[in-house]
Amino acid sequence: CQSSSMSVRSSGSGVSTQPLAQTSSSRSRSKLVIVVGSANSSNSRRLVELAERNGTTAYLVDRASDVLVEWLDGVEVVGLTAGASAPPVLVDEVISRIAALGPVEVVEHEVTRENVRFTLPAAVRQL
Repeated sequence: CQSSSMSVRSSGSGVSTQPLAQTSSSRSRSKLVIVVGSANSSNSRRLVELAERNGTTAYLVDRASDVLVEWLDGVEVVGLTAGASAPPVLVDEVISRIAALGPVEVVEHEVTRENVRFTLPAAVRQL
């Protein structure tokens, strides 16, 4: 990593539209987007596609060890987001991996807060 410090803009994992919105809003500030999630997750793949469509280099990683140091060369701001089912601990591990390379400022952006509630089917509620 060539810069003396780096800013990691992070959106928490959760309902899929929040990370999608985050990827869109961070594109002008981030030269790189890292999506934490599984390659078999359509949500995670969609986050990568969205970043790339907006002209930002994006990588999908399962875990922190998948992040290659060369991706960070010359990058001052990294957009970091996660697929809907990615555990938050994986995002924290990616931040730690990047921080191990030099000073990092983590700035969380909440684009939208979603409160989704699912009710049980009537048959189950009657039990």
